[in-house]
Amino acid sequence: MNKISNIAFLLALVIAVLSTVGVDALANFMWVMAVLGAVFAVFGLKTDDAVGPVVLALGLAMAANGLNGIPYAGAYISAFAGQMAAFMSAAALVVVMRWLWNTGNVMGLFAKS
Repeated sequence: MNKISNIAFLLALVIAVLSTVGVDALANFMWVMAVLGAVFAVFGLKTDDAVGPVVLALGLAMAANGLNGIPYAGAYISAFAGQMAAFMSAAALVVVMRWLWNTGNVMGLFAKS
């Protein structure tokens, strides 16, 4: 990964942790997490890495919805997983769209025969 994707991941991690521990101003910035996820995917993930981000995005989304029942810590775990799910969902979308573009050989349609 290059430096831009590392910075995007670190910023997303900091925002997720701060919004989890109670910085309410950051809790409503899911769009920032999505933008950071897209930047992370564009600069740090390759097309052949499609399975990992998709599985991680699905797992985080399920964790965000299903772990509220844990006493004392469930709300915090769910909040953190929800923030990171927004990050990884955008990253997965970029990777999958890139994979579809390459699989469909879209640029081959415009090549001269």
